[in-house]
Amino acid sequence: MEQNNAAIELINSVTGADEEGRSRQRILTFAAKRYASAIDRNPDDYDALYNWALVLQESADNVSPDSSSPSKDALLEEACRKYDEATHLCPTLHDAYYNWAIAISDRAKMRGRTKEAEELWKQV
Repeated sequence: MEQNNAAIELINSVTGADEEGRSRQRILTFAAKRYASAIDRNPDDYDALYNWALVLQESADNVSPDSSSPSKDALLEEACRKYDEATHLCPTLHDAYYNWAIAISDRAKMRGRTKEAEELWKQV
């Protein structure tokens, strides 16, 4: 439950760069709350975990580089946790593996040519 609240706080603090981005983020925030509620009711709901990961990943795209929003990396890291949980519950959830790899590669790209990025690339 505490991890769910932290993920909601991450999403709540994202603000879009323009009105369209803010509107999109409001929709994502609403969706995140619905998925958190679904997981609270049924922790084995891998579809809710997967969809929540997608919301986190999409929210990371809404983080403007000059904002005081949480880092894109924190959102992507949380998305990776949700993809991990979803695939443990449903190992045949192929879309989750695909999007998980994209989230990991986005995290690695943000680090450039560093040892930390190299370790992330090894996860893909």
